[in-house]
Amino acid sequence: MKKRKEIIPILFLLAFFSVSTVFAAVVINEAEINPAGSDTGAEWIEIFNIGSEENLSGWYINTAGGLNHSLDNVTLNGNSFYIKQGFTPSIADASQNLKLFDNTNSLIDQTGIFTDNGNNGSTYSRMPDVTGSFVFQAATKNASNQPTLIQNKTSSPSCILNGNNVRLNVNVSGFCIEEVIFSVLINGSWINFTGIENNPTNFTTTINANLLNNSNSVDWTVYTRNCLNITAQDGIENFYVNNKTVISVNPASPDGLAGWYISRSEFTLINPDAANIFYRWDGLAYSQFSGVPFGLENTPNNGNTTGGVMTLTYWSNFSCNRIENEQSKTFKSDFTDPLINDLQPPHNSIVHNNLMPQIQALIDEIYQSNSGINKLKVFMFLDDNPIMPTLLNSGSLDVIARYNIPSPLAVGWHNVTINATDKAGRNSQLTWQFMINISNGFNITVNSPENKMYNSRRIDFNVSIDETAAILEYINYNDGRPRWITLCRECSEYGESRRKTQSLNDGWNNITIRGTSEFGIVRQRNINLFIDSKPPQIKQTMPKKNQVVNGSEFFVKYTEGDLQNISLIFNPVIQFNSCVSGSNMICSQFVDLTAFNGEFIDFYFQLKDKVNTVDSSVTRVLVDTQAPVLNVMKPEQEVYNKKVPFKVSINETVLLEYIDHSDFKPRWKRLCSNCQDFGIVKNVTKSFKPGNHQLTIRATDKAGNSDAEEVEFNVI
Repeated sequence: MKKRKEIIPILFLLAFFSVSTVFAAVVINEAEINPAGSDTGAEWIEIFNIGSEENLSGWYINTAGGLNHSLDNVTLNGNSFYIKQGFTPSIADASQNLKLFDNTNSLIDQTGIFTDNGNNGSTYSRMPDVTGSFVFQAATKNASNQPTLIQNKTSSPSCILNGNNVRLNVNVSGFCIEEVIFSVLINGSWINFTGIENNPTNFTTTINANLLNNSNSVDWTVYTRNCLNITAQDGIENFYVNNKTVISVNPASPDGLAGWYISRSEFTLINPDAANIFYRWDGLAYSQFSGVPFGLENTPNNGNTTGGVMTLTYWSNFSCNRIENEQSKTFKSDFTDPLINDLQPPHNSIVHNNLMPQIQALIDEIYQSNSGINKLKVFMFLDDNPIMPTLLNSGSLDVIARYNIPSPLAVGWHNVTINATDKAGRNSQLTWQFMINISNGFNITVNSPENKMYNSRRIDFNVSIDETAAILEYINYNDGRPRWITLCRECSEYGESRRKTQSLNDGWNNITIRGTSEFGIVRQRNINLFIDSKPPQIKQTMPKKNQVVNGSEFFVKYTEGDLQNISLIFNPVIQFNSCVSGSNMICSQFVDLTAFNGEFIDFYFQLKDKVNTVDSSVTRVLVDTQAPVLNVMKPEQEVYNKKVPFKVSINETVLLEYIDHSDFKPRWKRLCSNCQDFGIVKNVTKSFKPGNHQLTIRATDKAGNSDAEEVEFNVI
């Protein structure tokens, strides 16, 4: 029983270690009741105010034994500590129970039963502060009892590429943590980022990729601040930003105008962090960069010669299994000076009877991927005097410079100079000359069309003119409404330097071509031509391929509005007579093939109109002109019962049939096909009605040759 009495107080003591009143704003947070060395003046109790400010005048602490110890007349701000230092008499080290009363003698807070035999720097402290139970641990006087722990600092992604946002993460635990700061060393300066709370112990922040453009190895750390304004900081971490692939161009900047390169560039791709670097031009396949500078030699459409606007796309992959986003850069190249051509009047030409010829030249960007002519930098000179030409677009890049002379030029030689610059800054200059001559000659020569027949409605027109014509035109008097149609104006030829055609009518065309000079001189030429643009159409021919023929089945079906003749050609050539023009017409004729009996012949039809000749496909047939030999042994001329016997022999395979002329409606009836006898090998009979019967029995071979015999008999 004595043992039991000794054990009970110990259990009672343990049970009250963490006893306190219901949570209050001002609490006993820590107590040092047995400091190292002498207790006199060294004992202390920490009061913590978690609420609004509180004046402690009249407040006191009651210790074991019923002693009250007044607190100082101080105002304790929220989230602040007050230390009651020194107790007279000293606080008991064992079975100590501390109680906090306010100035109305109300119990505000109390502890469990404390016993401290350690005589060291350990204290009884609430863990966590304010609300936790008391634990015996190292003193944290005038500070939070719960240390701030900064752990598990990580950065993501694990492999960071230039252009990636970086996410920093940390786990923080501690008393009333109010702020977590991620501090990042960027370009030599520490920049702070406020952590975002994911849960009470986890915080993150995101570093925008734009801040990391010039960074590789980046240091960072984490700071915390709690409600007591106490800060903590952990060690330095590091992440690495892999370089972005960059392009180096030689020359570094466009050496032409408006961003155009006029010299051939070399390109180098640089990324010291990359495992491999790839690139492509426009939509071509990717190539791996070898480390050697490359040019435009593998660009589409031979860009190393033609130049143009081309896009280079490039990217890198890294040993950490990351792939960089594609980057693209567009380059404009123009390697060719403008070409000045199509001169009017032509170089060293003579202009007859025209004192005010039109001056013109085409300023041509040879390749349609070049920069285009700059109209502001086109200059023209006539006889070394500046003139103002009209500049007309010719396509999207080229320009026609045209000048209409306002007053007559002197007879003799004149020179024209054009200086042109394209938008890339490339320049060309050309000077040419022409002569003005006054004469009375003006003539036109019609080389085409001619007085002949044509098989196409598109007819070449080729007219040469001794001098420049003010207008060249033609009229077709066979049109429904004839009218003059202009071929060209201010021209010295039509259809010579470049093919020209006109669409005329099927049938006869009565054409007049007329040229009129600048001075009103008229020259004209008349041409009559015939056009048949629709060749005969062969729709069908007979006989068919590999057919056996005797000459009776040759015909052709055709469409032709102006048929001249039809020939059957197989050596010899046989003209078909009485064939007429029209649509879906049929022309047939018997052909004597006796000389070719037993042979194969290859034939085709040939149809002609006035202009066109059309041949059919060649067809091979077998000729058989001999009729089969028919021998009718039965029936005979006698009287039969209802069934009449048939016995017939033939010297070749035939279609054997008969017709009974005594029938009400006589018609051919088949006895057998592909046969050489009927009733010889096996007896055969046919039933007939009573009465007299007059039969014709006919044998027809595959070529259509036939033999027939007449028989008569009676049936009872």
